[in-house]
Amino acid sequence: MLDLIGTYDCKLDNKHRLAVPSGLLKQLPPENDGRFIINRGFEANLMLYPAAEWDRMRTNVEQLNRFDPEVRQFVRNLYRYANPLKLDSNNRLLLPKSLLEYAGIKDELLISCVGPEIEIWNPDFYASEIAMPPQEFAQLAKKLLVRQIVDDT
Repeated sequence: MLDLIGTYDCKLDNKHRLAVPSGLLKQLPPENDGRFIINRGFEANLMLYPAAEWDRMRTNVEQLNRFDPEVRQFVRNLYRYANPLKLDSNNRLLLPKSLLEYAGIKDELLISCVGPEIEIWNPDFYASEIAMPPQEFAQLAKKLLVRQIVDDT
């Protein structure tokens, strides 16, 4: 599993192409071969999955019980907006206009690497999403990490 890190401020060109930052490209394994899947995020953002990470997630999704109506609804929505992308010769990705509209992205965007996934945000939406006083963050960390330790035992 990839462990991507970093935050990058980027701009789209007039054709909705994103020049993928070199710092991010250097973290991708050669077998990724410039292939990605882009999809809607769970918030008003986009998720960019390197091909291998999408395949890993897809394998987990395919193991879900399709007899469950909630699973079918989730799977439909997951695949509905998924689009394959490939880096061009200038390391750019052509982002679908409909997904940019969903995320409120016009010309500037922010890329936030979160482990195996790459989030793409309208910078203003991102600032609102991560706005959390340090004490609240510490309480959230304590709650989640303690829960993880209990779950692991």
